[in-house]
Amino acid sequence: MGKSRMGLADLVLSVCKKCKILACPHDYNLYEKDSGGRFCYRFVPEFCRNQSAAQKYCHNQGGNLISLNDLNFDFFRRRAAEERSYSIQQIGTRSPTLPACSNFWTSASDYGRETLFRFINGHEIAANSTVWTDPVVFNTGKNCAIMDASKQYLLTDFNCALALASPLCQIFL
Repeated sequence: MGKSRMGLADLVLSVCKKCKILACPHDYNLYEKDSGGRFCYRFVPEFCRNQSAAQKYCHNQGGNLISLNDLNFDFFRRRAAEERSYSIQQIGTRSPTLPACSNFWTSASDYGRETLFRFINGHEIAANSTVWTDPVVFNTGKNCAIMDASKQYLLTDFNCALALASPLCQIFL
């Protein structure tokens, strides 16, 4: 009887090593839509960072800055507005020492080809897409995309070095 239990335990362990994670890490939410994929995400409005530091933060969490697509973009626009509203309620009246990060970094940049933004997962987003606040222009020195709170969380071509946005992290399951 002892050997059969041991054999079952080994079998379960073997199967589990081949399984993907089924649950999101603490403080992450599950995004699961047939059309938009399955992954965990977390808005991190507690601090402002530049794009590189925001990506490093997400990487240390086991993920990356978020990659959006046409199928999940509206969902994340609504969630960004909800998250910002919740953060303001939790903080109360803003103090001068508390950073007001209402924008969120995405993983999109146009470093490879000006005005052609590509997310870290390889998905491209054209400069004339309706997800942009303004038309993206050539050679502005702005190479990263944020979800811009002042523009209802549409994407804005933004200077990657400015610490004026918070991470929106994504972990694929």
